[in-house]
Parts: sequence; structure tokens; C-alpha cells
Amino acid sequence: MLNYLFITQSDLATEDSNGRTLREVFDYVNGDNIFCFCTVRRNNKLVKENSFCIRESRLFKKKKIHFDASQDYSKNIIGNAKIKKNPLTCILRNALWNVSFVFWKNKYKKWIKKINPDVIVFNPGDFLFMHKIACYTSKVLKKKIVIYNTEDYIFKTWNYLHKENGFSFLFPCFRRKLKKSYMKSFNKSYLIMHNTEGLTKEYSLLFPKLKHLTIFHPSKIKPEIKVYDSNAPLLFYYCGALDKGRGDIMLNFAKMLDTSVPSAKIIINGLAKRDFSEKLQNFKNIEYEGFVPYNNVVEKLNNSFILLSINSMDEYNSKDKKHGFSTKISDYIASLNIIFHIGPQGDETDTLENYHLGYVSKNEKEILINLDKLANVIQTNGVNPFLENQKSFYKNFLNPIFVSEKVKSVVEIC
Repeated sequence: MLNYLFITQSDLATEDSNGRTLREVFDYVNGDNIFCFCTVRRNNKLVKENSFCIRESRLFKKKKIHFDASQDYSKNIIGNAKIKKNPLTCILRNALWNVSFVFWKNKYKKWIKKINPDVIVFNPGDFLFMHKIACYTSKVLKKKIVIYNTEDYIFKTWNYLHKENGFSFLFPCFRRKLKKSYMKSFNKSYLIMHNTEGLTKEYSLLFPKLKHLTIFHPSKIKPEIKVYDSNAPLLFYYCGALDKGRGDIMLNFAKMLDTSVPSAKIIINGLAKRDFSEKLQNFKNIEYEGFVPYNNVVEKLNNSFILLSINSMDEYNSKDKKHGFSTKISDYIASLNIIFHIGPQGDETDTLENYHLGYVSKNEKEILINLDKLANVIQTNGVNPFLENQKSFYKNFLNPIFVSEKVKSVVEIC
């Protein structure tokens, strides 16, 4: 078995979405063969010798920089609520890491030479220094990188760091640095995997000489055919955050549902601010249960629910989340439940629509039309009309065994 070095802020802990995503895509790699350069330690299954963790809060303090603890739930300096993420803080953060690198560079060099990984995996984002450490690692080991990409930051020409956070005039400067970082790290790679077809298309045009591949996030949900009771009220289930305009869509949907199918109910598991959770509780057709662990979500997905997926329709969030693809969507499809999706054109909408995996609504008129179709289907036979398409999509893109075999074959043969 080959040794893999993962360069990412997470240490592949399943407690956070990024860590779980990478771990499940590379599920075929044994735990003993996993090594991580990371900034947070949460993964108890990763022994300290297999990690090189640099805590941001320790960079210029008289503490051991290379942090070995297997439990570290404290927040990073730049990531906490007191310091807003804006072009200035991103530039300063990069400068901070570059200066600190002088003090631990040799130790890191010795560590990567000692473990001598066969494969270097990089999960890129807008943390500039991570691109530098990926390129440095590639240079020292004389090995090219495998990239698993889930972001489109390089294509965002607007200040996605939000004008209200200040220092908007520095965004062009930050973007130049970000684009330069992406160009360097991607040109150090021999294989780039993307989690959506939209990202694959965009990056293939930007890096036409590199090998690109779409690898959807696999789902460990066990597919089981669901039957809906035509005499029972429709039960919708939504799991996820209600921020970035999703909350307003949820409230509007609840109003339309009350008019179209008065007996239907929406069960919600997700984070919501206190004032908004109070609004949810004012709707008689909403049962807001708050945040629950992922295992509880899996239990819910095994029931016969209509799975509700919502993305914001406003102009900013529509373009900002164009290439977003939640791991929730993979689980929704794998569950073989009926999916009811509301959102603008984008990778989630396109995937569900192009592969005919659920009811897709891009405006209020389509929501009402699809609600009518849904009610008629349930009353007629109680069977998911998208079942065969979902089964096929799961088999071809989401089955963990299939994904593992495909990733292993392209990573280790290329």
C-alpha cells in the first residue's frame, strides 16, 4: 500500500465536512498510510507521528509550533468571530505564515523526507500559504501533486469576501496573489479531480494541458427503495444551514405549501439564528428540530421523506454558489427518496436536472407546478418517479466502492 500525504487545513477528521469529504473520496487508503500537513488536529485515528500540524495561534508565541495533540477544538486566529475575513486579513495572514515558515521549514523538510510519501494530495482553497506548502513539498520530494478541488475561487472576479467586511479596494491585489497561487500549484500537479462537472469544465478550459476528472463525493447511505403512504400527509425533510438567503426561501416555500398541500409538514434539522428560529416556529407546517449530528441525519434519510434542497435565489448568492455542491445532495440521491430542489442555475441544479434525479424548481411558478406533480404521484402509486435514475447515478458516481476503485486507478496509474 502506498503512503499518502494530504495537505489541507483538516487532518481528515470526520467531524468537519472538508475532512470527511477527503477521507471518503480516498477511502481505499489505510489509516496507517495516511499522513497530514494540517492546521487543526481533531482526528483521533491519526497518530501524532503521521501529522505535521501548525497551529496558527502558536506562530509567534513561545510555544512549540509543531502541534502534536490529537484533540484540538480551539479556533484559529483568523478564523474566529473577532477578526473578519476580508482582503486585508487574508493578505496579512499569508505574510504571517510566510515569515513563520522560516522557523519551521527545516523541520518540515526533514519530516516529509523521512516519510517520503508516494502520493501528495492537495485540497486547494483561498488560504494562500497552503498553495505554497504544496508546491514546496512537491519541489523537495520531486513529485507532482494530485489535486482534489471543490472550489471556484480563481474565477470569482468580484469581492466574494464581502464589501461590508471592509478593505474592498485591496481585493484586486488579493485576487492577483490568489490566481498566482492557483497557477503554481495546479501546474505542479499531474491529476486534478473536481467534485462537479461544472468545475471540471471551467478548469479544463483554464488548464487544458492537465488531466481533469469529475469525482462526485461518494455517499455511505445504503440505498433502499422507499414507498410513500398515499393516505398520509406529505412529510418534507431539510437538513443544513439556513443562511445565505436559504431561510427566506424556506419561509416562502412553507407559505406556498400551506396553500397547495395544507396537510403537509416540513421537518428541519440545521443551524438557524435565534430570531429566525422563532420565525420558523410561527409556521404551523414547520417542525424545527435544530442542529443534529450527521449520524442522526443518516437515520432520517432512511425514512420515506420528500427531501427538500434549497439554494438562495438572490443575485449575489446565485453567482457565489454557482459551483457549490453539498455532500447532502449525494446522500439525498443515494437514499432513493424523492428530491424536491429549489434553486437557481448552478452545479447542484444542473446535476439534478440533467440526470433527472428530482423535482427542480428555479422560480415560484415551477415550485407550484412541481408541488402539484408531487401530490399526484404520491396519491397515484406512492413510488418515487426518479427511482431508476437515482439508482443509476448512485451506481455510476456515488457508490463508495466504485469511487474508491476509480480514484485509486487514476491516482496510482497516472
